[in-house]
Amino acid sequence: MTGSTTRRWARIVATAFLMVLAGLAGVGTASADASADPSFGGTLYLADANTLADIPVGASLGWNQPVSALPAPGDQTDRLTAPSGAESVVTFVSPVGHESDPTSWNATAPWELTPPGQWLVDVTPYHLVTVGTGTPPGTGATAAVSGDYSLGVAYLAAGGHVADGGLYFIHIHLTGDADPEKATYTWAPVDGSAAPAGGGARVLPAVVLWSVAGVVVFLAAVGVVVLLRRRRAGSDRPASGAVGLGHEGSDGSGGDEGTKSATTAARGRQ
Repeated sequence: MTGSTTRRWARIVATAFLMVLAGLAGVGTASADASADPSFGGTLYLADANTLADIPVGASLGWNQPVSALPAPGDQTDRLTAPSGAESVVTFVSPVGHESDPTSWNATAPWELTPPGQWLVDVTPYHLVTVGTGTPPGTGATAAVSGDYSLGVAYLAAGGHVADGGLYFIHIHLTGDADPEKATYTWAPVDGSAAPAGGGARVLPAVVLWSVAGVVVFLAAVGVVVLLRRRRAGSDRPASGAVGLGHEGSDGSGGDEGTKSATTAARGRQ
């Protein structure tokens, strides 16, 4: 292998390592976005609206399956806190990253504001009867388009913007269907690290996955470089008996002279 080949592989290693670092930075930024938003009040948890049984994180739910929002796993007593200045409250579904922008919400449903806050709010996606201005608009249209969304509760201040500390939501992954009653989704708390309601394994934070991937990529790349260098070192060694067999001798003289002498001696013996 030539030096240019080694340098090319070194560039590949550096690029892969930088990509991993960028991924880690992106995960850190995404994790911090919600908590950095002044409107963010906290994550929600889900319970069956009929039995009030906790719904485990990652469970598959129907778009029309009745669910209620809880402030913490199994907490059927405490209310969501209505912030100062809140004048109304709605439930909503929105694209991920646009939770605090009412103009991006796909669908909503208004609820009566009950100080000091809402209790066991109905966040069933199918019940979001007001068509929003987001894309796609309306709960039926949203149910038909697979993807990642957020589902939650928002307290609105004067002017219709989300009040500081008045935004509560979860992330959902929707498997869409043209028939909303056949669409399904799975859910996870916003921070992605809380224990699932009803027990079970923790959700592994994305940053851990990226870290493991980074170590694997780095070690594999180092192994490739070491292997290439060993092969290059082996190819640079002269083959045994090569001198005097038609190749240039170590003293710079033509190796062909050795071949001619051997031929002459052979003829003399005939």
